[in-house]
Amino acid sequence: MELKSEVRIALENINFYERNRALAKKYDFDLKKTMRRYDNLEVIRIFNDLGYSAEYDNIEDGFLIVEKDTLLKFQFSFDLKYSIVNLIWAIWVEK
Repeated sequence: MELKSEVRIALENINFYERNRALAKKYDFDLKKTMRRYDNLEVIRIFNDLGYSAEYDNIEDGFLIVEKDTLLKFQFSFDLKYSIVNLIWAIWVEK
């Protein structure tokens, strides 16, 4: 599956790939040493250190980042259940 050109350009404009790789490299860990408990404020601080403005979403029981490009709005939802990061992202065309 190939991304539409406007989506690819928007992802490039927010440096999605580079920021994702930096996150993966900085916080790489042994799965046998997963965290059992975590502090929501510490997770938000980590995202802020990486250049993202994150907030905790009580309804989804996870973390939310929203970024806007000229034409598109990106929403990234992070879930840390079971000590594994689950990433869900969505893109909307702004009208």
